[in-house]
Amino acid sequence: AVEPAPPQVLELTFGSELAASPQEGVELTPVGTYFGGEPAQIQQYRWYRIVPRGPDPNNAELLEIAGTKRYMPTNDDVNHFLKFVWTPVSASGRMGEAVGITTRTPVARATGRH
Repeated sequence: AVEPAPPQVLELTFGSELAASPQEGVELTPVGTYFGGEPAQIQQYRWYRIVPRGPDPNNAELLEIAGTKRYMPTNDDVNHFLKFVWTPVSASGRMGEAVGITTRTPVARATGRH
């Protein structure tokens, strides 16, 4: 039997320029292509809030905030960047390399709220 390629995530994006600049209360649904045999029903999705530990942007903590594909940024996310990570899983249970994307801007306050 030919072993299928390990699962991969290709072309992962936030789906639009607008979504790459998230806003409180506006749902985010990342878009990507699964490649490598039959996908498992349940893929591994994680959302993180990037919490800086100081002035150095590289020194930040990833706080896990959701385990779903879709995510609605909350008031707690305002002024923070968000990161979405998809670990592809094949139907046979094989896991591929995790692929992550980070929002282009921090989460903005909902329009009309101050």
